[in-house]
Amino acid sequence: MLFLISLACKSTINEEDFDRLDVFCDTPEEAYAEEYIAGGASGNSGKLQAQLMSDADYPRDLTYIEKSTYILENLDVGGGESRGQADAIGTIETIRGEGNWSMRIEGPTGCLGDVSFEIQAGQTLNICVPLICEE
Repeated sequence: MLFLISLACKSTINEEDFDRLDVFCDTPEEAYAEEYIAGGASGNSGKLQAQLMSDADYPRDLTYIEKSTYILENLDVGGGESRGQADAIGTIETIRGEGNWSMRIEGPTGCLGDVSFEIQAGQTLNICVPLICEE
């Protein structure tokens, strides 16, 4: 009886569980895909919402994307870079001034990504950013 109860309480985690948490991308074909949505920031600022993925068998494998470190740089004005960290499912969210930006990313296992994008005032940019892992 106790064995049956333990089986009933057992939960499994599979790819579909992570897909429900999707911010923007799931498949390699969506690499570098961008989508602007009205709202998310006010004034001359816009919101960046990036979802990291890897070139692994399962692109959303947390081994390669969780808590990745990123560096943002404004390409229009130059100056200082800002550093941050993705969350536990490889999502980056930040509010930035409008203009052209670049972002370099390093995953927890050394996978690397690099992307340039434009922040538009009053808009949220959803972007899918691939990390390339050396074999």
